[in-house]
Amino acid sequence: MTPEPKDQAAPLPHTPRPVPTWFFMRRMPALFVCGVVLSITGVALGVLFHYLGFWTPPTIDLALDKSHAAATGVITDIRFLAYTHVNGQSPWKVHFEFSTPDGVSVRAVGYTSAQAMASKKAGDPVDVEFDPASPERARPAGGTVALLPLWVWAMMLVMIGPEPVAGLLMLLTACVRIRRERVLLARGTAITAEVVDIRVARHIRVGSQSPSDVRYRFQDDQGRKVNGKDRTYHFEWARSLTADDQVAVVYNPHNPVENALWLHGRDAPAAR
Repeated sequence: MTPEPKDQAAPLPHTPRPVPTWFFMRRMPALFVCGVVLSITGVALGVLFHYLGFWTPPTIDLALDKSHAAATGVITDIRFLAYTHVNGQSPWKVHFEFSTPDGVSVRAVGYTSAQAMASKKAGDPVDVEFDPASPERARPAGGTVALLPLWVWAMMLVMIGPEPVAGLLMLLTACVRIRRERVLLARGTAITAEVVDIRVARHIRVGSQSPSDVRYRFQDDQGRKVNGKDRTYHFEWARSLTADDQVAVVYNPHNPVENALWLHGRDAPAAR
């Protein structure tokens, strides 16, 4: 007589089996949560740095260095950035407005370390350099559109840029795995497998606990012996397992190496 699979008081439901919407949060929470955190952190830092002016690319200044038009504008606001140091100096952040030769009024903001700015205030004139094709790309004469020089901007991009990229890749991977596993659990072939080994994945921590990798073996409908492994975040359930226990497994009959533990622990469907 074949013993009942652990935590499985009744046979698995017929296909398609109902699978809880958030089942993956007990199967791959690390991948999903890390993806969300990295994505949100990267986007939040990007928004913050854009607001602070850090994301304005210095390439605009390189283009203005090569070619620009000149005008006289009026300062609308000026602030000394005492806690910001660029090339050993604290710059002034200058808001200004000017008119192009064809009469278009433009508002812009730029930075300059010119000491003459120390005596300037709102309403004073300021010499302006701007791009005739895109007048909003403007700066105080001799100053910059971007707060940070190219090498700092590039270094910051290298340090922060990978976060949202890694986060989005992790979320994409999680979504693919979630969809594949949902289909497997809902429509795969159910079978009883024998537990071979249980190993705690100590390199992963969820609070004070670690998930476990459950290794098992079973024989598919073609008589082939298959070794499988699945990770579980049901800590108590994993600790209750021992070698030779029986567990419910679902596998793809066309590719038996694609297999997974059926819903278990607190996710196990109630017996009817």
